[in-house]
Amino acid sequence: MSESTTYTYLMIRTIGLRIGLSFITMPLNTAGLNALPRQLGTHGTAVNNTVRQIAGAIGTAVVITIYTVQATSHAATVMRSNPSTTAEHLKSLASMLGASDAYYFMMILAAAAFVITLFMPVKSKLLPDKKANVVSKEDPLL
Repeated sequence: MSESTTYTYLMIRTIGLRIGLSFITMPLNTAGLNALPRQLGTHGTAVNNTVRQIAGAIGTAVVITIYTVQATSHAATVMRSNPSTTAEHLKSLASMLGASDAYYFMMILAAAAFVITLFMPVKSKLLPDKKANVVSKEDPLL
C-alpha cells in the first residue's frame, strides 16, 4: 500500500477478504454443529451465535488496536528517518501502513481458521434404526 494505491484496489482487496472469510466461517460453523448430537443442536446454535457476537466485538477491538499501535509506530519511524516530513504526509503514510498491518493480521487469522476447518471432526453416518421407521398399528394418529 502506498499513496498511489487506488480506492478501487482497496475495495477489491476488502471484498476479497470478506468473501474469503465467508467461505471459511460457513463450513466451520456447519461442521461444528454437525458434530453435535441432534438433541444438542439448539444449544450448539445458541452457543455458536453467542460466541460469534463476542468474538466479533473482541476481534474488532483487536484489529483497531493493531491499527492504532502500528500507525503510531510507523509515524515515529518515519519522523526519525525523515524529520522534515509534513504533518499531512506523515498522517497519510502512517495510516496506510497501520491499515496494511491490520489487514495482514486478519489474513493470518483467516488462514488459521481455514487450517482449523481441515481438522474438524466428521460426524459418522448412523444407520437408521429399522424399528424407528416402522409405524405401529396401535398408533392413535393413524
